[in-house]
Amino acid sequence: MRYFYLFIFLIFPYFLSAQVQLQFKSGDMPIANLGFQATACDQNKGYTTDPEGKAVVTLPANCSSLRLQFQDITYGDLDTVFTITSPTQSILIPLTERQLTIDEVRVAGYASNIKEDARGREYQINTEKFPLNTPIAKALQRLPDFIRVND
Repeated sequence: MRYFYLFIFLIFPYFLSAQVQLQFKSGDMPIANLGFQATACDQNKGYTTDPEGKAVVTLPANCSSLRLQFQDITYGDLDTVFTITSPTQSILIPLTERQLTIDEVRVAGYASNIKEDARGREYQINTEKFPLNTPIAKALQRLPDFIRVND
Protein backbone atom coordinates (compact mmCIF):
# COMPACT_ATOMS: atom_id res chain seq x y z
CA MET A 1 0.00 0.00 0.00
CA ARG A 2 2.92 2.35 0.69
CA TYR A 3 4.13 1.92 -2.88
CA PHE A 4 0.70 2.77 -4.23
CA TYR A 5 0.67 6.08 -2.32
CA LEU A 6 4.23 6.79 -3.43
CA PHE A 7 3.22 6.13 -7.04
CA ILE A 8 0.21 8.46 -6.75
CA PHE A 9 2.38 11.13 -5.12
CA LEU A 10 4.93 10.94 -7.96
CA ILE A 11 2.41 11.19 -10.80
CA PHE A 12 0.16 13.78 -9.13
CA PRO A 13 2.02 16.82 -10.62
CA TYR A 14 1.33 15.51 -14.12
CA PHE A 15 -2.40 15.84 -13.51
CA LEU A 16 -1.95 19.50 -12.58
CA SER A 17 -0.24 20.43 -15.84
CA ALA A 18 -2.20 21.23 -18.97
CA GLN A 19 -1.55 20.11 -22.53
CA VAL A 20 -2.48 22.43 -25.34
CA GLN A 21 -2.64 21.16 -28.90
CA LEU A 22 -1.96 23.93 -31.41
CA GLN A 23 -2.73 23.65 -35.10
CA PHE A 24 -1.53 26.20 -37.63
CA LYS A 25 -3.38 26.41 -40.96
CA SER A 26 -3.35 28.61 -44.03
CA GLY A 27 -6.81 28.17 -45.50
CA ASP A 28 -7.37 24.41 -45.50
CA MET A 29 -3.64 23.58 -45.69
CA PRO A 30 -1.69 22.71 -42.54
CA ILE A 31 1.56 24.60 -42.04
CA ALA A 32 4.35 22.08 -41.46
CA ASN A 33 7.80 22.83 -40.01
CA LEU A 34 6.81 26.20 -38.58
CA GLY A 35 9.09 27.16 -35.71
CA PHE A 36 7.70 29.16 -32.82
CA GLN A 37 8.45 29.99 -29.20
CA ALA A 38 5.98 29.24 -26.42
CA THR A 39 6.17 30.97 -23.05
CA ALA A 40 4.13 29.63 -20.15
CA CYS A 41 4.64 31.13 -16.68
CA ASP A 42 8.14 32.44 -17.48
CA GLN A 43 9.28 29.15 -19.04
CA ASN A 44 10.35 29.47 -22.69
CA LYS A 45 10.65 26.60 -25.13
CA GLY A 46 10.94 26.34 -28.89
CA TYR A 47 8.64 24.08 -30.92
CA THR A 48 8.24 23.03 -34.54
CA THR A 49 4.97 21.91 -36.10
CA ASP A 50 4.64 18.39 -37.50
CA PRO A 51 3.55 17.61 -41.11
CA GLU A 52 -0.09 18.14 -40.06
CA GLY A 53 0.70 21.63 -38.72
CA LYS A 54 0.28 20.52 -35.10
CA ALA A 55 2.37 20.90 -31.95
CA VAL A 56 1.61 19.93 -28.35
CA VAL A 57 2.70 22.35 -25.62
CA THR A 58 2.75 21.19 -22.00
CA LEU A 59 2.12 23.97 -19.50
CA PRO A 60 3.51 23.89 -15.96
CA ALA A 61 1.16 23.30 -13.03
CA ASN A 62 -1.15 26.21 -12.17
CA CYS A 63 -0.32 28.09 -15.38
CA SER A 64 -3.29 29.54 -17.23
CA SER A 65 -1.71 31.60 -20.01
CA LEU A 66 0.32 30.70 -23.07
CA ARG A 67 2.23 33.22 -25.17
CA LEU A 68 3.18 32.31 -28.75
CA GLN A 69 5.77 34.19 -30.78
CA PHE A 70 7.34 33.74 -34.19
CA GLN A 71 8.71 35.69 -37.11
CA ASP A 72 8.27 34.22 -40.57
CA ILE A 73 8.90 35.66 -44.01
CA THR A 74 5.77 34.00 -45.41
CA TYR A 75 3.27 34.55 -42.59
CA GLY A 76 4.68 37.64 -40.88
CA ASP A 77 5.03 38.12 -37.12
CA LEU A 78 2.86 36.61 -34.41
CA ASP A 79 2.91 37.60 -30.75
CA THR A 80 -0.26 36.62 -28.91
CA VAL A 81 -1.39 35.32 -25.53
CA PHE A 82 -4.03 32.62 -25.02
CA THR A 83 -5.90 31.97 -21.77
CA ILE A 84 -6.00 28.24 -21.03
CA THR A 85 -9.29 27.17 -19.50
CA SER A 86 -9.05 23.35 -19.43
CA PRO A 87 -6.31 20.74 -18.86
CA THR A 88 -6.58 19.60 -22.49
CA GLN A 89 -7.35 22.29 -25.01
CA SER A 90 -7.07 22.56 -28.79
CA ILE A 91 -6.41 25.88 -30.48
CA LEU A 92 -6.64 26.48 -34.23
CA ILE A 93 -4.46 29.37 -35.40
CA PRO A 94 -5.33 30.53 -38.93
CA LEU A 95 -2.50 32.30 -40.78
CA THR A 96 -2.50 34.09 -44.12
CA GLU A 97 0.39 34.43 -46.50
CA ARG A 98 1.82 37.90 -46.93
CA GLN A 99 1.89 39.25 -50.46
CA LEU A 100 5.28 40.82 -51.15
CA THR A 101 6.83 42.22 -54.30
CA ILE A 102 10.07 40.69 -55.47
CA ASP A 103 13.03 43.05 -55.38
CA GLU A 104 15.62 40.60 -56.61
CA VAL A 105 15.88 36.93 -57.47
CA ARG A 106 19.11 35.07 -56.91
CA VAL A 107 19.61 31.52 -58.03
CA ALA A 108 22.63 29.58 -56.89
CA GLY A 109 23.31 26.22 -58.49
CA TYR A 110 25.92 23.70 -57.45
CA ALA A 111 27.17 20.60 -59.23
CA SER A 112 29.88 18.29 -58.06
CA ASN A 113 31.19 14.80 -58.49
CA ILE A 114 33.10 14.95 -55.24
CA LYS A 115 31.61 16.58 -52.14
CA GLU A 116 34.74 18.57 -51.33
CA ASP A 117 34.94 20.14 -54.81
CA ALA A 118 31.70 22.03 -55.56
CA ARG A 119 31.30 24.62 -58.30
CA GLY A 120 28.71 27.32 -58.09
CA ARG A 121 27.22 30.04 -60.23
CA GLU A 122 25.12 33.01 -59.15
CA TYR A 123 22.77 35.00 -61.35
CA GLN A 124 21.15 38.35 -60.68
CA ILE A 125 18.00 39.52 -62.42
CA ASN A 126 17.28 43.22 -62.71
CA THR A 127 13.59 43.63 -61.89
CA GLU A 128 13.24 47.22 -63.09
CA LYS A 129 11.81 46.07 -66.45
CA PHE A 130 9.30 43.68 -64.86
CA PRO A 131 5.75 44.80 -64.05
CA LEU A 132 4.63 44.44 -60.44
CA ASN A 133 3.68 40.92 -59.32
CA THR A 134 5.63 39.19 -62.09
CA PRO A 135 5.55 35.42 -61.52
CA ILE A 136 8.87 33.94 -60.40
CA ALA A 137 8.83 31.38 -63.22
CA LYS A 138 8.68 34.20 -65.80
CA ALA A 139 11.61 35.98 -64.16
CA LEU A 140 13.67 32.80 -64.06
CA GLN A 141 13.18 32.23 -67.80
CA ARG A 142 15.63 35.06 -68.46
CA LEU A 143 18.49 33.05 -66.99
CA PRO A 144 20.86 31.44 -69.49
CA ASP A 145 20.41 27.65 -69.84
CA PHE A 146 17.28 27.70 -67.67
CA ILE A 147 15.00 24.79 -68.50
CA ARG A 148 11.40 24.93 -67.34
CA VAL A 149 9.95 21.60 -66.22
CA ASN A 150 6.32 20.60 -65.56
CA ASP A 151 4.52 23.44 -67.36
